[in-house]
Amino acid sequence: MLSDVVTECLEQADSDGFSSMAFPPLGTGYLSFPAHRVAEIMFDCIEDVSSNTLNTISIVMHPHKDSFIQVQ
Repeated sequence: MLSDVVTECLEQADSDGFSSMAFPPLGTGYLSFPAHRVAEIMFDCIEDVSSNTLNTISIVMHPHKDSFIQVQ
């Protein structure tokens, strides 16, 4: 479901001619979805979507308690 939302957002942004886009960590607040898993899913979606206009796509993650989240 998260991948569908991210993919749809990316496709809509491309269709609207956006050159950049930023995502918050969707689902990590109230839904308590693990931030590292959200980052992995979002990164996979970004890799899979072909865009004609999007040059910069950011995932804005805020680590908790001095932890660092790395997507491989």
